[in-house]
Order: sequence, then C-alpha cells, then structure tokens
Amino acid sequence: MIAAVYARKSTDQSGVSDEQKSVARQIDHARQYARRKGWRIDDDCIFVDDGIGGAEFAARPGFVRLMTALKPAPRFQALIMSEESRLGREQLEVGYALKQIISAEVRVFCYLTDTERRLDSPIEKAMLALQTMSDEMERVKASQRVTDVMLRKARAGHVTGGRVFGFRNVPVLGPDGKRSHVKREKVDAEVKVIRRIFKLSGDEMGLSTIARTLNAERARAPLAQQNRPHGWSPSSVREVLHRELYRGVIVYNRTRKRDRWGQINPEDRAGHEWVRVTDEHLRIVSDEEWARAHAHLDDVRDKYRRANNGQLLGGRPVGTGTPKYLLTGLLVCGVCGASLEGRTRSHGRLRAPFYGCTAHRRKGSSICANNFEIPMRDADHAVLSTIEHVMADSSVLEDIVACALEELAPKDESEEQASDDPRARLQRERADLDRQLAHLAAAIAEGGGDLSTVLAEIRTRERRRRDVLRALATTDASNREQPTEGGIRAALTAMLAEWRALLRSHTEDGQRLVRRLIEGRLTVMPERDAEGRFYRWSGSATLSPLLAGMRPHMVASPTGFEPVFWP
Repeated sequence: MIAAVYARKSTDQSGVSDEQKSVARQIDHARQYARRKGWRIDDDCIFVDDGIGGAEFAARPGFVRLMTALKPAPRFQALIMSEESRLGREQLEVGYALKQIISAEVRVFCYLTDTERRLDSPIEKAMLALQTMSDEMERVKASQRVTDVMLRKARAGHVTGGRVFGFRNVPVLGPDGKRSHVKREKVDAEVKVIRRIFKLSGDEMGLSTIARTLNAERARAPLAQQNRPHGWSPSSVREVLHRELYRGVIVYNRTRKRDRWGQINPEDRAGHEWVRVTDEHLRIVSDEEWARAHAHLDDVRDKYRRANNGQLLGGRPVGTGTPKYLLTGLLVCGVCGASLEGRTRSHGRLRAPFYGCTAHRRKGSSICANNFEIPMRDADHAVLSTIEHVMADSSVLEDIVACALEELAPKDESEEQASDDPRARLQRERADLDRQLAHLAAAIAEGGGDLSTVLAEIRTRERRRRDVLRALATTDASNREQPTEGGIRAALTAMLAEWRALLRSHTEDGQRLVRRLIEGRLTVMPERDAEGRFYRWSGSATLSPLLAGMRPHMVASPTGFEPVFWP
C-alpha cells in the first residue's frame, strides 16, 4: 500500500508535545510507522506546513496540496500523521477535511495511538467531534495564555514586539541568569532624526518634503522592506509622527490579529481594550512638540477634505483588486529597484498619464536620480506588442503543436518500452491483484490463517483493484480521443487569436492575462543616445500558465481552450 504523510508545526509552541514541535521528526516517525506496517511512502506525497497555525486552512500550502491530490483519484491509499490535530484545530473544518479524505477511499492513520480514523458509524463520528472539540479548546487556551503573558509584559512596560526606530531592544536577565524580559534603550543618532521630523512638521512642512529633506541630508532611516531603496518616504515619516511611543506612551492591544474562527484577519479593537502605559524614560519629544506637529497634520487633513467634498482620497475606490493602470506593479526602476507607479500630470493643455519611479518622486533625487517619465500609452504599447508578436509567431505555434504530437504519438511496442507503458503496468497490476485475491479466497475456504487478518487483506486489495480499474478506464478514454494534427493547430490558432484580442481590451480580464504571462517584473532602465532619452526594458514572459490547464483530449475540441486565468 502506498502511503502519504501530512506534518504540521504550529506557530504557537505552548502546550504542544515534543513529538509535534518538528515536522522533520513527524515525517521520520511516519516513515518508521509505514515500515512496520509494510507500506511504501511516496516522497512526492509528503505534505508539510511548517510554522502555520491550526486555525488556518486556505493559507496552508501543504494542506491545500493534500486536498488537491485527492482528485480525480489519489495516488496513495493511506494518510499517516501524528494525530488529528495536525490537520487543524477547528472542529468543523477538520471534520469536513477528514470526510473528503476518507470519501476518496484513503485510510487515515495516527501513529501516536496506532489507530485508524474511520467515519463509518455514528459512534466514530461522535468520537471525532469530541476529539476535534478538544483540539480547538486547546488552541483557544493557548491563545489566551499568550495574550495574558503579552498583556502582563505591556502593563509592566516591557517590549512586546519587534524593534522600533529610535530604540534598541536590550534583554534583561533574571537572578537565574536567564532572560527575564526585554526593555528599550534610546539610540542617540536615531533620536536626533525623530526630533527633527517633529520640528519640520511643526514648521508646517509636508510629509513628502520632510522625506526628501532627510534623504538629502543622508539621515539615518528605518530598515527598508521588500527590497525597496533605503531611505525615508512620506509613509514612514507619517508613521513616526503618529507613534505615541515617542512621547513616552506605550500603546498595546490596538488590533486583533485573528477573527473568531482563528484565521488571520487583522482588525481594530475597541478603544476600551487598549492598554496604555506611560514611561517618561522613553519620551523623545515634548507634549508641545507633539501638539505643534499634529496641529499642522490636522490642518492639512481639513483642507484636503474641504477640497474633496469631505472625502479622504478624493473619493477614489479603494481595494477594488484591479490596478487602475495596466502595468502597475509590473515595472521596476533599473536604477534603484523601486516600483514604477502610474500617475497623471500636465502635458501641454491636458493631463496625461505617465509611469515614473516612486523612489525619485517620494524620496528625492538623493535616493534615485531617475527623473525620466515614460508616457503610459507608449509603455503599454511596447509590452503588449511584444507579447502579441510572440503569440502571432508561427514558429511558436509549430513548437506547441510538435510538443503535443510528441506527447500523443503511439509508443514503440518494444519489450523495454512496453514495460514503461502506464496502461501495460496497470494491466499487470490488475492481474497480480486478481491472483492475490484468488489465493486469499482459497485460504478462507480451507480455513487457514486468522480470519480477520485475511479479510483485512482482501479489503485492501479490492480497494486497490478499484483504483486500478478507474485508472485503466481513464487511460482508455484518453486513447479513444486522440486528436489530429490539424485539430491541434486550428484550436491553438483560435485560442491565441482570442488572447491577442483580449490583451488590447483593457478590461479586468485583459489585465489578469498580462499578469499571468509576465514572470516576475520588468526592469526598466533609462538610457540616452544622440536622439534623446529613452527606456530600455527587459524581463521574461511565458505561455505556460495558460497552456498548463490543457489536456491532450481537449485539443480535439476548440471550445476546450477557454482561457484558464479567469477565477
């Protein structure tokens, strides 16, 4: 019997046994369990989630792969894990997941108790409900323990998170020499920058101007994230101006990380749940400096609202999921590595859209000297034309057709190749299973051996025989639907033509198509020649994501080539 393994380690290790703290240890014990049972573990069927909580299901890559492997038919007949809580700690989700696994005729084994989890009787279902309820209660208790510890640390003025600009985290040792807690100490060079930010804001300087001024002065800045250029930006300046820690007030418990189902879904807490602790040793700016800076921020906010009918962001839709411009998020500045953003500016007597470097605009020329902007129409046309050229290239079409025909070509019936033919291998396995079942039936008739053991072996082989018959039926259906070369070429030609038309539609579907084709992001480098300045862009794209959903039997029918990038 072929077995799969699922292993998961939670982000929260409190109340978790040593057996569950390492996915490597879980996999090793699962292998040992399979060897004792005489099963074989398929290395491609080892599913792992390391450092993910048991309340997460959709955001668990290993779990998603496991559930996907069940369809159309799993390549394994058993699933091994340490216990049911590895599947998760939310009783409704775990029960449904186990039902799907067992319904796919996969047996579920927990090696810690050497038991098989069945759902073939009301008692078994009730026992599962009790077990999963216990697992979920343990998750809730662990969360409460962590929350209580963090609240106690916050009320004592101890560090409850990561490093904050302006301070360093210093461990404090207890009488036993072990770390008792962590406290903050000021960093003089960073403290000077924070005080200067509040002074500039109090002098009615805007966020963007403050950021560019600090970058021009080469002032120390927080660590950059996501490979962004190091330096101050308007958002990081705003974060400093609104962080109450700089006036000696620790604020904790402002947000809730998980929802009532235990899944990550941050949201603000009610004001009465906040924990506020005053610590004058942490103060960097005075109350007067704080008030002056925020008076200016409030004045700017009021003016903006009055100019936009009382709405922030000018009433633009937020979080629609579709970028406003075609290449937003796909272009990278070749000088500094920052993203190119779409924006409009005056162009003659009208406003026209352009792509420009965000670091240059928001952080200043000291961070990125690339002030060249490319008209959006030209950039979009350049990218789309290149993709269209590839789609219209006859050599590309012929390569795809050749690959499809090679995949579908009948194999040489030599003895060596026949041994590797999937259908022949399935037929041999079916014949072998038939012989084994006949021998087991004869053993029952003769009264030899333990009856329960023999029956269990029969059930195992019958289950595998059904899997083999299903696989043979699928193979036969595929062989009956062999497409012709003309059918493949006609279907591909129609499909590529449809996609080329969609590229120019500038609809949400057209944007999604472009984003599926481009691998990573396009690097855009400003250059100059005798005729002036221009951009040279480079990157890679592929048709693979669109062709990956095809199967050989679909080629005979052009309607089977509907684009697979739609949700």
